[in-house]
Amino acid sequence: MRHAVGDTRHGIVANNGRPLWVSVSHVLVCLSLASVTSALAVQNQQERIVLLPVLDRTGDPSATATLSYALRHQLIRHHDVAASSKIRDLLRARRLRDIRAIPPQVLEELAEELDAEWFMTAALLEASPGPPPIATVSAQVIEKGKSTLAWAGFESATGVDDKRWLGLGGVEDLEQLLLELARRLITDFESRVGAGRTEARAADDVYLRRPLSTSELGVVAVIPFDSVAEVEATVGADAVTELAQAVLFREGFELAYSGTVHDILIRRGEFDRGEMDDVTRSAVRSVAGADSFFTGTVESYFFRRSSPEPEPEVAFHARILEATEGQILWIGGLEQAGWDQRGLFGLGRVFARGRLAENMMHSLVASFANERRRARRGSP
Repeated sequence: MRHAVGDTRHGIVANNGRPLWVSVSHVLVCLSLASVTSALAVQNQQERIVLLPVLDRTGDPSATATLSYALRHQLIRHHDVAASSKIRDLLRARRLRDIRAIPPQVLEELAEELDAEWFMTAALLEASPGPPPIATVSAQVIEKGKSTLAWAGFESATGVDDKRWLGLGGVEDLEQLLLELARRLITDFESRVGAGRTEARAADDVYLRRPLSTSELGVVAVIPFDSVAEVEATVGADAVTELAQAVLFREGFELAYSGTVHDILIRRGEFDRGEMDDVTRSAVRSVAGADSFFTGTVESYFFRRSSPEPEPEVAFHARILEATEGQILWIGGLEQAGWDQRGLFGLGRVFARGRLAENMMHSLVASFANERRRARRGSP
């Protein structure tokens, strides 16, 4: 019979019959790996991030709560996330209701009180239980002491995007769809993607005053888009505004913090979407440090049919203005339907209007961002 510790003449053995020195080495290796893993975790969590309350543009508190939970769940895997209860108390004390209009100086105060380095704002722009479920979400991150965005993201999907033959695949539940979009957003944030998601074909029908250099555009301030759409005008304007920031960020542009822009527009008392008078333009230029402005108008943002396979239709135009004189440097616009590019067996269809608008925005930005694209690829 072999005991826990064997006869020393045959070498010390453990319960599994192996020499004890092997077990000790195994333990030491495990402890070493655990120390390395712990050190990496601490390194990732050195900078605390504050997840501000999710901005609800849908009137659906349940879906908003789901998105908030999903984002927090994804963030805490690799980051030190500040307690949400303390954040709410601080915001109430300052009577801050519009999360996207928090002035930079207030963020600085919150950062000191919460011992935080990063702030994330997120918005639920669209949420429909379906069938099929449809959702559009966006988020931005700003770093303490910075006047420009550290990251901007946008995701839009429907439950039938990944549906395959015989009806297999896809998502039938809005909650599940929101969980997936939150995962995509945080993955994008953690990778700090500054390059275009796709090498979109540049839109052809655009006006370009002159070749635009990187230094000339400088810091870009996105002014909220206007909308003349007959259906869900506000939904389209908000979505395309958020989308513009995400796409410009992916293409490597430096973006002014949107809270600064919103605060200026609110204080001016003239929150005119898609345009600015000379005084407002001067204020945004000096306070936000903007060298150029990006804005436009949404003309349509709706579904030709919403089920069983949604067919979106989107139309908008955008423009770039230089900040000093307000001269128009570029104008472009597109109008597309989700099934315009469908091929054999229906491949190539786009079901989410947010995703359709995203593809269109990439094409428009590509028409003036060729210099940046060549630089990323290392091309002459």
